Amino acid sequence: MSSRTKVDRSFTLKLSEENSVKITDVGTSKDVMDITGALAGTPVYMAPEVFHSNLYDSKADIYSFGILLWEMWYGRKAFAEFRGSMTDFFSSVDEGYRPGDVEGGKKPPLPLKQMMSQCWDGNPEKRPSAEICDQEITKLFQAVVIPS
Repeated sequence: MSSRTKVDRSFTLKLSEENSVKITDVGTSKDVMDITGALAGTPVYMAPEVFHSNLYDSKADIYSFGILLWEMWYGRKAFAEFRGSMTDFFSSVDEGYRPGDVEGGKKPPLPLKQMMSQCWDGNPEKRPSAEICDQEITKLFQAVVIPS
């Protein structure tokens, strides 16, 4: 995969022939194995271990997924209200700064809100796996589309 500079692009959604959605171009695209590297990508989606250039794995993608879930629910760009330098932003994220409920907006169902929070936990070990995220999203979808 070739490296490239990203300009005003947050992510790409791709639909496979099997109707599987893939989120791509979030932060840095590299092998799933533990890696470290230079700071690159879209900062609002970056897990703390990525912007600190620490060893990281697929749990960094789960962090990005949590931020994306918030954006999908509220229909807004996460952290749009933040004013300051990237250094200030990263420090704030290290201190637990995450997107919150939008005033006047409909709050997400508790299971979705909990999943968002688990996904963007500062500790990668506390983030759920992609499989657990898939199971939880499926349950939420079925509860809405196929009510009991």
